[in-house]
Parts: sequence; C-alpha cells; structure tokens
Amino acid sequence: MNPRTAARQYARQASALARAEVFADAAETIVQQAWRAVLDAIAFAHPVVGHIATAKVHNALTDFPDQLIHFITGALFHTADWSHATAIGVVTAELRAVQEGKADMIPAPDPALVRQIVYRSGWSERLRAQTALGHPSRIAEKISRGIQAGKTHQEIAEDLLPIFDGIRSTARRVARDETMHTANAIQWQAWESLGELVYAYQVRAILDGGTRPEHRKRDKAVFYKEPKAGQNGLDDCPHPPRESEADGSVWAYGCRCWLVPLVKDNRRQPKAADVGGPSLDDRLMQAWWADADWRERRAAVGAERYGLVRRLKGRERPQWSDFFDAGRDRLKTPGEIRATLASLARAGIGS
Repeated sequence: MNPRTAARQYARQASALARAEVFADAAETIVQQAWRAVLDAIAFAHPVVGHIATAKVHNALTDFPDQLIHFITGALFHTADWSHATAIGVVTAELRAVQEGKADMIPAPDPALVRQIVYRSGWSERLRAQTALGHPSRIAEKISRGIQAGKTHQEIAEDLLPIFDGIRSTARRVARDETMHTANAIQWQAWESLGELVYAYQVRAILDGGTRPEHRKRDKAVFYKEPKAGQNGLDDCPHPPRESEADGSVWAYGCRCWLVPLVKDNRRQPKAADVGGPSLDDRLMQAWWADADWRERRAAVGAERYGLVRRLKGRERPQWSDFFDAGRDRLKTPGEIRATLASLARAGIGS
C-alpha cells in the first residue's frame, strides 16, 4: 500500500470523526434548548398559574422530536455526499498509477442506496421512542403533579432532568455513530465499484486508552475478497462502527476504527509487505495537520494523546511531530508521553 494513500485515509478518518462530533454537539444543543424551555415553564409551577406552565411546555416541545430527527437526517445526507467525494480522493493518485482514468469512473451513489444506508438501522424510530419520554403531555403532567405535591421549582426540575439527560445522551450517540456509519458505508460502496482493483481491506484503530481490547488486537488485520488458506475473508471484515457479518453486524458504539482499501497493482503481484501495516507519509501528515482544525487533530491522534501533549506543550500549539515517532514509524503511546511528562516534572520543567 502506498504510504500516501494510508495517510490520506488516516486524515479522512480524523475529519469524519470531527464531523461526527460537530453533529453530536448540534443535536445536543437542540435538546438543551428544549430543556431551557421546560425550565422557563417550571417558573410558573404554582397552583394559581399552573395552566401557564402547561401551555408553555406544549409550545416548546410539540415540534421537538421532528426538529431533532430532521437535523440528523440532513446531517447524514450531507455526510453521504462528503463521504463519496473523499473516498475518491483517498485512492485517486494510487489508481492513476495503476490504471489511468479509472478513478474518474467511480459512479455517484444511487439515491435509493443512500436512503437505505441513512435509514438502515432504524435510528429515527429509536430516537422518536426516546423523545416520546419528553412528550408535552407527559412533561406537563409531571409539572402538574409536582405543583400539587407542593414541590419547589428546583425539585420539579430535578424530577425532569433524568428524562432530558436520557434524550441528550441518545441524541449524541445517534448523531455521532450514524454519521460514522454513513461515512464508512458510502466510501465502501465507492471502493467496491472499482471491482477487482481493490483486492482486500485493512482495518485500523486509534490505539489509545479508549480503544476496545478486541479492536486493538485486530488492528492492521487484512480481509481478502478471495482469501487463501489462513486468510480472512470479507465475512470477517468489520464495517465500523458495526462488527463483521460473522459477529452479527452488531453496533460497536463509539468505535473509531476505519478501513483502508488495498489496491492491486496490475504490474506485479501484491507482496506481504504491502499489507503489513504501511507507514504514513510523514510530510503529507504534517501538511494536513497544519490545515486541520483542533477537532480533526484530536480525532487523528485520540483525545487521550491530544490532552497529554497539550499538557506537555503548555501554550505552544501541538505539532504532528509531537505525536509521531518517526524512528519507529508510529504514533507515540500515551504511556510514552506520560513518561516524558513525569521526567520533565522531576526536572522541574513544565506543568
């Protein structure tokens, strides 16, 4: 595998993760706005003006579920367009070296297929069921009961907070994981349209404290379209954030893994070295890092590493070289960064 292809896909994954976090933040904001409206209604939680609280709750929450679902739907369709374009960009240079013009033949995804991918998991029904707990009539009833029981505004708010915390958590998870699912599913379709030029896929993981042990173990594993004895087939290939068909295609919520396509060079047979964990093109990653925003950078190296290097650098802006061990051709482990922090602390340097 071309190191530049590996670097482009690595950077693309960081951008996808950052995009997912932005959408999750926006979904959470919609829930918070509804919660603030409920808090405003609770201010009228008094026997004399309790009807005002009921009216305010209905006005604030009637369109809330549709607003949330509409936002996430739009985000996923936007992600589908972005994903197709970036999937092409990942392999364009490598394909031109193999078969001139083939990259331009990757067709745009069929709209019906995009809709199937966006709605496949039934996320909108799950989210609607969760937001039903915050239905205006239910919230109004809880407020009314609180008034009748002589509860204070604060006590009524404490009774309602778990409902909105549950909705907020679900909204964030759906926005984030469905964004990653759509991004990865659309790029898979783009790469599969290349037929035999892509002969296998390699799964990669961000190796930090938040990585599942089983995902850490499978990092750099390769899954072949035509496996030979002892090789993994596509049935064993995960489709992050979902596990493989062999594992039931279950969701691995919060998964940050990604796939890298292995492109066949028609001029020679692939060698084991081509799939053994390619290095990242260091200069390409440095250039990408310079243009990336902080969310993309954090996603590229993992929140744990990013936070540790921020502590290490203080007010200085972290650079790609602060995370990448060029001599070992890999990211520095969180443990190695902590050891540097500890060494500096013993020497009385830094924070």
